[in-house]
Amino acid sequence: MTNEPIKHQSSSISSQISGRGSGPKTNICTPCTDCMAWFFNDTVVGGSLNEEWGAVFNFLFAHIMFWAVGLPTFLDSGFEDTRNGDNNTTPSGLKGSGVFPMTLILVVIATVVFIAKMIYQYGNVSQ
Repeated sequence: MTNEPIKHQSSSISSQISGRGSGPKTNICTPCTDCMAWFFNDTVVGGSLNEEWGAVFNFLFAHIMFWAVGLPTFLDSGFEDTRNGDNNTTPSGLKGSGVFPMTLILVVIATVVFIAKMIYQYGNVSQ
């Protein structure tokens, strides 16, 4: 057995695992960002959504409020003036908080505005 030094490769094992020194790094998010860029820039639906962020937010927020707050209150207590809520209060109805009719009006208006803006933008983007 000789006392020759062990010859190592020029890069360490940790740098080989991490990909250092093996050329340019590729971003793992590139396919997702390319897909989003294609959708928002090259499709009619994506172009319409890209131009009307406010209408999209209002549409989503109104639907979340209606389905999470308005409709469950209506299903639990109905739309009556009887005192069947917590602490003998009227949760909905003419003398109640009005959560169901207000969220219903909100969701109808937000949906109509969203659809109208999407139709308008569809005409602009598709040309």
